[in-house]
Amino acid sequence: MPGNSWTDRLIVLCIFLGLLIPADAAGQRLKSLENEYASIYQSARHYAVTISVSSVPTGRNTYFPPSRRGGYETAIGSGFIYDSLGHIVTSSSVTEQGNLFKITFADGTSRYADLLGVDLENDVAVLKVGQPPYAAPRFADSDKLVPGHWVGLVGNSFGIFPSFAYGIAAGRNNNDDILVTADLSPGCAGGVVVNSDVKVVGMIAYKLTEPVSLGDLNFSDRTELKEKSLLLMDSEIEFPVGGYSLMIPSNKIVQAAQGIITGRVNHGAFLGIIPEDLDIKWAKRVFNINYGVYITEVQENSPAYRAGIREGDILLRFGWHRILNSEQLRKLILNSKPESTIEIKILRAGKTRMLTAKLGYAYQAGGEAGLRSGYVAPSKRQADTSSKSHHSGEDTIR
Repeated sequence: MPGNSWTDRLIVLCIFLGLLIPADAAGQRLKSLENEYASIYQSARHYAVTISVSSVPTGRNTYFPPSRRGGYETAIGSGFIYDSLGHIVTSSSVTEQGNLFKITFADGTSRYADLLGVDLENDVAVLKVGQPPYAAPRFADSDKLVPGHWVGLVGNSFGIFPSFAYGIAAGRNNNDDILVTADLSPGCAGGVVVNSDVKVVGMIAYKLTEPVSLGDLNFSDRTELKEKSLLLMDSEIEFPVGGYSLMIPSNKIVQAAQGIITGRVNHGAFLGIIPEDLDIKWAKRVFNINYGVYITEVQENSPAYRAGIREGDILLRFGWHRILNSEQLRKLILNSKPESTIEIKILRAGKTRMLTAKLGYAYQAGGEAGLRSGYVAPSKRQADTSSKSHHSGEDTIR
């Protein structure tokens, strides 16, 4: 989890408090803060689990215990207890590493789990074990989490479990995922994130990375006799963005998990488009508008296609809602009723048009691909989602 950066921040905090209040009072405040952190950890640690992922060749006899099936461990990740029925939530990036999952609780007991399903769109997977040894956590409304709020993260860090870290909510990207100032280490993906009330506000998704072109680098080894230079080919690697990670908000987790558990990844409506946020400066200059989303793809024979929406249109209104970004539109679609009729205002070739769409049912993807958030069907975009790279440059923080 966090490295020396958190030690540095604690030192800065001590200095700051020392300048504001007398030494004795500052010491008492820090001691109180320290005790509060420890108390949160003692409660939150019971929610967390370690997930050991193994690969077992298919087609072999699975009657014998897993240790005798010839499987081998491929990855270790984190997760957390979702409910008292034994459902475990984790990141889809953890479950995709194999087909055999061993859950280890905070008390050291272990059980093997079945994979119920995966929602790739929201990066949520659900596993099922027997009744857990600890009570299930309470969930907070993640929409109320704003930049500046403190969060605690519990998971597996370099094989040490449970490990604990603190971070600060720093912003949200276009998918409503939350940027957190926490420097995570291998094994943390799927870990639980709680607020100061020890309620779940999210799940650790991944550490942000920044793509760097090796062709722009020139490594030199200078000696007394000569200077050797190594010029690298034009390829790309990713370096970690220090101290920043992304977490999936609890509201999104609950929606995705309930969909998987009940057999439907989502119960909302379906339109059949892929929108993209507008460059407002460009839209203002060209069309004299400062809102709307650009339609990059329309699924053939979808409700959107039948209504007359086409690639290249700018969607301005969904019902009576003025559309400001793609995430707002996604939520509006998912919160609408299937088979309901909705008025949609678009801009095409500089002229506005009013269209009427009859919304369809959101796709039931089970454990295969996950719902496309009311936009397009799983088969249409599954490859794009499963192979996506998590770059800090791809996420616009708002």
